[in-house]
Amino acid sequence: EVPHLAAIVSSLFAGIYMALYAAPNLSLEARHHLGFLLQALSTLCDTLIFLLVGMAIVFYLHAADPYLALLAIGACLAGRWLHIFSLTALANTWRAEPITLRFQSVMAHSGLRGAIAVALAVQVEGPHAETIVAATMVTVLFTVFVLGGTTKLLLDMLNIETGVPPY
Repeated sequence: EVPHLAAIVSSLFAGIYMALYAAPNLSLEARHHLGFLLQALSTLCDTLIFLLVGMAIVFYLHAADPYLALLAIGACLAGRWLHIFSLTALANTWRAEPITLRFQSVMAHSGLRGAIAVALAVQVEGPHAETIVAATMVTVLFTVFVLGGTTKLLLDMLNIETGVPPY
């Protein structure tokens, strides 16, 4: 908050520093309880976002522009693929174990689903606010149901094991 960054950025950096400095100083029991608390809060936030998306669809469906929605979906997919493949190529230049093309494909396919986009879209003011919210909701629904629904299929097609420890 001191540099007057957005709340989401402040929360992100606070979480990073807490993980680095606070978590190692907690007892095992406290870490265990904190894990359950954070999982419950995460589920609550997911539920609120889906509630917001559902309500917004009812209120803003009349303002939906199919061309704008398709353009938004295309731009999001192109941006996601461009960033994932270019940044992992850059990261692979100094990684001891490079990120494979299979894992890059999964990262690009199953990225974030739009909670921040929804929160930002509903704050837009002006004559095109409803159209922006509607396009955002269509994009979020596409990423949640189409991309999220096909992630397991992609993992199976690429022969990537699931349920294994990350390290």
